Order: sequence, then structure tokens, then C-alpha cells
Amino acid sequence: MPETAAVTALSGRPAAQCLGKDRKAMNAPVAHEIDTPCVKLCVVDPESGICIGCGRTRREIAGWIAMSPADRRGVMAGLDERLETLTRQKRRKGGARGRRNAAGAA
Repeated sequence: MPETAAVTALSGRPAAQCLGKDRKAMNAPVAHEIDTPCVKLCVVDPESGICIGCGRTRREIAGWIAMSPADRRGVMAGLDERLETLTRQKRRKGGARGRRNAAGAA
């Protein structure tokens, strides 16, 4: 069934009324892209509260869209160091060595 027929059948109104302005708004070009450090590896370290993918805090991630471009650039400037510090502080606790040590202690 064509899209316009489905809309008409569901709403009981002509398709032109249902799609009208909303369809134009949906297809409107985006005014500008927002710089983001997101690498789509969203895992927040529970101890530090920092995303191990991009290095931002939960608060920074949540407020990213509302930040000014200058604020976003300021956050991004410190992310490499933040991620380095995060990985330096972490020690692997599991894996094969961890299982062997646990089995030997038991």
C-alpha cells in the first residue's frame, strides 16, 4: 500500500493534509554539523564516570548539544589526556591469568 494511502486510511483525512508541513520539516536540511568526539563505543567506566570511547563524562555527553561551540572545543582539547589517565589507572583483573590465579588460591 502506498504511504499516502496508509496515512489516509488511518486518519480518515486526505493524505495532503496529513503529510503537509510535517513532511517538509522532516526532510529539511540540517543547518550545521556539530563536532563530536563520539566514536560510537559508549561504555561509561563506573569508577570514573568517563566514557571509555570518547573520554567525556555523563554530564558532558548529556549536555553536548546545548554547549556552545567554544565549550565543546574546550572539552575536546582535554580528552586525549583524560583517556590516557583513565587507561593508566586501570589494571586488568580477569582473563586467563585471573582465572588461573583464582583456581590456585581455591
